[in-house]
Amino acid sequence: MRYAHAGLLVAAFVLPLTAQEPRTEPASLIRIFCERIKEGHETAHEAVEKKFAAAARKAKFPWGVLGMDAVTGPNEVWFIQPFDSFADFQKAWDAFDQSTAMKAEMETLGVQDGEQRVSGRTLLARYRPAMSYRATEAVANLPRMRYVQVLAIHVKPGYDSTVHEVARIGIAALEKANDERPLLTYQVISGEANTYLLFRATADWASLDKEDDQARALYGAMGEDLRKYVGGAREAISSEDSMIFALNAGTSVVPKSFVDADPAFWRPKPVPAPKKKTATTK
Repeated sequence: MRYAHAGLLVAAFVLPLTAQEPRTEPASLIRIFCERIKEGHETAHEAVEKKFAAAARKAKFPWGVLGMDAVTGPNEVWFIQPFDSFADFQKAWDAFDQSTAMKAEMETLGVQDGEQRVSGRTLLARYRPAMSYRATEAVANLPRMRYVQVLAIHVKPGYDSTVHEVARIGIAALEKANDERPLLTYQVISGEANTYLLFRATADWASLDKEDDQARALYGAMGEDLRKYVGGAREAISSEDSMIFALNAGTSVVPKSFVDADPAFWRPKPVPAPKKKTATTK
């Protein structure tokens, strides 16, 4: 249930629907609803999620949600909600509590949604600007993106300072190499321990063809810091999970600026039903 307190977001994590002007910086706080879907139930689950999104639009619920479906990794769907602060989060919480009609509809849809899922979890994460790269560009480009790469880095307890140093070296190398790929980093603060989420959006699959060359350029730009970068990562990181998601316009609730940037994707015109053939007599 994306709009309730129960149940379970790189991203609408940049714009609340109430914003009058497009945001230029990432949201300070995001809530991520992660749902693992039963095999063979993807279509049925998506149909329920589209009802969630339609109900939120109808109720003019003022906080956006970005839906995205896993293309690699576990059979998951993520929904990301943006907030400026915990105070903003409280406003969303209270607004939902006060919307009796919306709560009732969401509870009904929640039962249908639960029938399609294996499990779910909710994460809260804070934006880490010092560990991000070309953040304003990431925000500006998002409405035209179609895929999001997510790297979850799981850190050993007590090694956050080492990870921050590794990130410093990495960001400096990205700048030196003039890497064209923006990167947003969030640190999970509740729902999962010792985890950083790195989001990188892309417009198409073809852009991934450049990744090997970009990685070589990045390591080359590190120079003498490469040994420190590799050693620090080996020392501090316990494991990593990498996934690619496809943005889903039908399960997202996005602001007008998104729709204006690419209406064909975010609000496609419905395909007209084929005309029925009239019976002919011989």
